[in-house]
Amino acid sequence: MLDEAISEIGLTREEFENMEWVDYQRRVIYHYKREAFDWDRTRVLASLILNTNVSTVHQKSPTQLIPLWTDKANRKVITEADRDRILEAIRRTEECQKN
Repeated sequence: MLDEAISEIGLTREEFENMEWVDYQRRVIYHYKREAFDWDRTRVLASLILNTNVSTVHQKSPTQLIPLWTDKANRKVITEADRDRILEAIRRTEECQKN
């Protein structure tokens, strides 16, 4: 873990030793999200370059060109039952506020 903190995240040994666990986890999450954002930018540019040089049939979206872990992590699927439950809770809240 110390090796990852120093080589990947860029912390010094003193910073790592003085950190609480939750602060370290926040730095790790921030680091990997930023890395994914950089790769997303790269794949968008690569997709633009590729798509200008191929026919419409062979064009690829950025997610097809370079899949990232954030593609699945950012999708939030909500079922109809969850949606109805949330809307009902909002309606009840609004009714309570009116009374």
